[in-house]
Amino acid sequence: MPPVVGAAPARWGVVRATAVTWADHTGAEHTGPPGSDLRELLPGRAIRSISQHRGVTHTTSNYCSSTDRASLACESWLEARWLRLLDHDPDVVAIRTQPLILTGTDVDGQFSHTPDVLARVRGGSARLIDVKNPTVVRHPDVLRRARLASAAAERLGWTYYLLAEPPSTRMRTVGWLSGFRRWLTGQDLFPELLAAAAKPVRLRDLWAPFGEDVQVRPATYHLLWWHRLLMDFDSPLSERTRVWASPLPYRPPHADTDPAFARTMMGV
Repeated sequence: MPPVVGAAPARWGVVRATAVTWADHTGAEHTGPPGSDLRELLPGRAIRSISQHRGVTHTTSNYCSSTDRASLACESWLEARWLRLLDHDPDVVAIRTQPLILTGTDVDGQFSHTPDVLARVRGGSARLIDVKNPTVVRHPDVLRRARLASAAAERLGWTYYLLAEPPSTRMRTVGWLSGFRRWLTGQDLFPELLAAAAKPVRLRDLWAPFGEDVQVRPATYHLLWWHRLLMDFDSPLSERTRVWASPLPYRPPHADTDPAFARTMMGV
């Protein structure tokens, strides 16, 4: 499991998931029982809008996803940070926020829950994710809904995560690299940088032969975002960081369906 999630699947108590409701790309809603026939489900639109009104205590925003070529609505700054980590994860091929409504029953009766994020991963599985403030992550209402999401995910062959704060070092590193997702000039440096990093090398040694070329560092960060250069993303990023070229060129999720987008984002 990639360290982006950084937590064990959450499983609490006994609950029965009875229905899944989602919206397709036209906005039409569909409902069905959670099961193998929905395993490949990827909702087209958010099933509900995020409320914004006076007195709300969380910071709503939109995250621009390079994975989806779309703006994803999120309910909090904390959720936006996790979206950035998922966006950087090479195993994630699609992300949806407010993706579906789960209905279930437990000893207290019927209830429903809308998870925060659905991240489809290579190989066909998915991660169903809730993001909660650390101060409320163990609240009984939060845990009740987590039990439902965990039960539904298990029936669908997915994995459920209840997340609080993301790993701080990884968040700082990925947050910095995200500013270099889109490349506009200087693609001619890519082959030289990748060749020089055929074996692990410190960034300062990688950059030294290029002298005062101001494009070298942005080009390096761009390659790190797209996983064409690799490093320990859980370590602080500095001139002492060791990087190495990926053994295979990284292909973004839409490389086959939208080659022009892939060329624009990757600078190739």
